[in-house]
Amino acid sequence: RMSSGNAIDFQDLMSRFSLDSAAEFLFGYNVHSLTAGIPYPHDAVHVPPNYVTPQAHSASEFANAFLQVQEIIARRNLYGWIWPLMEIFEEKTKKPMEIVRAFLDPIIKEALIKNANKPKDKSKEEECHVEEGETLIDHLVRLSSGGCLSIASTKD
Repeated sequence: RMSSGNAIDFQDLMSRFSLDSAAEFLFGYNVHSLTAGIPYPHDAVHVPPNYVTPQAHSASEFANAFLQVQEIIARRNLYGWIWPLMEIFEEKTKKPMEIVRAFLDPIIKEALIKNANKPKDKSKEEECHVEEGETLIDHLVRLSSGGCLSIASTKD
């Protein structure tokens, strides 16, 4: 790319890397956003057709929708307490959140199923500790379904 004289959007690459890394850490699932083609600058003379895998396209849609939601919420903060009036006819986060939910729901359902299929031979105290190789979502599902939250709140 650089040998052809086109710029590389480093911010885009770092954003994709962050998305892949965070998804792997949080969900144990690599979204493969780095496999999507690198965007060409707006002034590029020749832009070759770019093959994007369905998984990369899904990750790109998720990242864009997530960014839109963040921007909308930031704008709400600027409006202050009257922000609901700005959305009286349409909730602005509805469409991008549908994409975010469509992306995350299968991952969350998989974690719930994985937790339900685990043997329950541990005491409540042992069940609250982090296990080796456990993702954040696995841990949160186990904590919320295992009663660890009630144990933590009653300890001295």
